[in-house]
Amino acid sequence: MKSFVLAAVFSLLISQAMCSQICHPPKSESVLLRTKKIEDIYHARDYELGLFLNVFGDDPHGDRWVMLDLNTKNLYASTPDGGCQYMSHYPEDDQRLLKSGDVLEFYYMERPEARLRLLAGMKPIPGTEYYYMYFARFFSDSVGGIADAKEDDTFGVTYKYSIGISDPTIFDKDIARCTQGPSNR
Repeated sequence: MKSFVLAAVFSLLISQAMCSQICHPPKSESVLLRTKKIEDIYHARDYELGLFLNVFGDDPHGDRWVMLDLNTKNLYASTPDGGCQYMSHYPEDDQRLLKSGDVLEFYYMERPEARLRLLAGMKPIPGTEYYYMYFARFFSDSVGGIADAKEDDTFGVTYKYSIGISDPTIFDKDIARCTQGPSNR
């Protein structure tokens, strides 16, 4: 499912600014306005739990969401019929690690089936619970799915940012009902 992969990658990338020297607290949330679609995207990040959540629309509890679990390496996404799908990621297979000194670790990923390419970098700050905000470059000519994204639609303005998570239940998704989605192998 091309749109599943595209929407998931897009939603994770758009949550980060294109800056390499800004720190993220262990828990934070923000709201971004996509300037082309005029649509809000709510982002919640909990590095302690290893969860990243993106919800499309103006309701943080909305039914269009994508969540990445860094512990299980699973990506979960809501489906238009009210269900949920997941797919596993295998970084050793589909990401090539490139290093540039001690500044950042760069990851390059291609998804030919979804017609997208991604270059991203992120690194923890040694001795702290903070991370350098990663920069990302996202290229795609695919359209459809949750985000309905094109390359020129990957920009927006963050107009709300807070440290901490205002509603910890935001991560309480019924992922046990999720069915397996497309494989990335």
